Amino acid sequence: MKDKIVQSIFSLISITTLLIIVPTTFAQNAWLGGSCMSGSGIYQFSNGDRYEGQCRNNGFNGQGTLILQSGDRYQGSFRNDLKEGQGTYLYANGNRHQGQFGGGQRNGNGVLQFANGERYEGSYSNDERSGRGT
Repeated sequence: MKDKIVQSIFSLISITTLLIIVPTTFAQNAWLGGSCMSGSGIYQFSNGDRYEGQCRNNGFNGQGTLILQSGDRYQGSFRNDLKEGQGTYLYANGNRHQGQFGGGQRNGNGVLQFANGERYEGSYSNDERSGRGT
């Protein structure tokens, strides 16, 4: 009888521990409004980032806005969950990049306007300035 009580207590502790740990361990990403089924919506990530925009083929595809917890924001085209095509990236520090994106990074021609008034216009490759620029 005593063994069954100890076993029951152990089982209860194990279940309680799982109920506490599992929800905090796994991501709590969720659609807040709309869905890929509806074609557009608002998707909240567990880290606080949020996507608002078009969705197709179970991914972010089309026009949308990605709002990052850091304060940065991207508005533009997405393909397969990545920044792809024409877009504008607004940095929390006041800098602004407008131009081509590919593979989730700045790729192609773009203009980077710094918060202090300086400006760079030129090509980008894999998120880095490429070529001479002005």
